[in-house]
Amino acid sequence: MRERKIPSKTFVVGEYAVLHGGPAIMLISEPYFSASIEEQFNATNPFHPNSTAGKFWFEYTNFQNKKIKFHDPHNAVGGFGASGAEFVTLFLEEFPGDPKDLAWDAWEIFLKKQNAKAIPPSGADIVAQCYGANSNKNQLLFIDFSKKEITPLPYFSDDIKLYILHTGIKIQTHEHLSDKIKENFPYAKLIDEVHNALNSIKQHNPTALGQVMNTYASILQKAGYMAEHTKEHLNVIQKMPGVLGAKGCGAMGSDVLLVLLKNNVREEFKKLCLSRNLRLVATI
Repeated sequence: MRERKIPSKTFVVGEYAVLHGGPAIMLISEPYFSASIEEQFNATNPFHPNSTAGKFWFEYTNFQNKKIKFHDPHNAVGGFGASGAEFVTLFLEEFPGDPKDLAWDAWEIFLKKQNAKAIPPSGADIVAQCYGANSNKNQLLFIDFSKKEITPLPYFSDDIKLYILHTGIKIQTHEHLSDKIKENFPYAKLIDEVHNALNSIKQHNPTALGQVMNTYASILQKAGYMAEHTKEHLNVIQKMPGVLGAKGCGAMGSDVLLVLLKNNVREEFKKLCLSRNLRLVATI
């Protein structure tokens, strides 16, 4: 029996920008999705037949002789790339090799398998999760889709932490993208902020990165692409002493919140999260 691990993903900045070919900074981290794979004659498809992974499974008869047991550590709450992890699991089983070298191949195959939609998915999850498969390492990644480049980024000192929180309210990205984005959507502003975030990280300036996170959230809110409950959470969290920046992540910023925090206020912050029914998923 073989075991495979695929990291959770979180957009530090770049959601929506990637839909216009822009870059993203993504965090791949614990907890890891996992899959066990063993030989078994006439195995059944473990994935939803309409999902990308489910369709991929049917296309390759070899999978029908492999029993695949997939584990989602998030229990299907959404926001961390479960569907991407399912696809990457099958892709790496069919195309063995160093996942870091195969990330763009996985991305291209994933995009080819999408149904016609008003807005096709970016596949950013696939690139990041394939790159980090089996590494057991939390990483910040700058992903440049125009150049097909993935650059690992340095992290800050131990006195600065990224807190990943779940709101408990799930929005299906594929359903969200079935509607058209506004014609005057501020893609250029978002792309500029991704580059500002990149410079902040390279300069080891967490305060500047926090400001970018707040600005990114503000741009999406003004454009009408932030869930009401996320607005309410950020209005409180961003004002807390010791919080450098906070934003929602993914579709409408609904499922996941990312907070850049000084570690010396961690206990006060955890109490705030508890009072607002926010679940702490990971601290990086």
